[in-house]
Amino acid sequence: MAYLRKRDGFYSIRYSIGNRERQKALGTTCLQVAKEKLRQFESALAQGDTNPMPGRTPIGVVVADYVRHFRQVKTAKSAQPDVYYLRDAFGPSVPSWR
Repeated sequence: MAYLRKRDGFYSIRYSIGNRERQKALGTTCLQVAKEKLRQFESALAQGDTNPMPGRTPIGVVVADYVRHFRQVKTAKSAQPDVYYLRDAFGPSVPSWR
């Protein structure tokens, strides 16, 4: 169960996962917009999405960091097929493949 909370004029969503209570800022002062975001949030949770609020990190940055990480962990020959498939899937969104 999630609910809206207003603090300093801005709305946020308060919800609990297990026995931990969490809060997600909505970045809006409008009650109607906050209600709609709450509805979308609860719908995503009901469908089983564990992280219904998207982050602000662009997908290209995430994929590039992931590639950089597993190139350090794996051998060059082992990492080559992974890079091939990621380049095929996310090619235009990753600024550099190094």
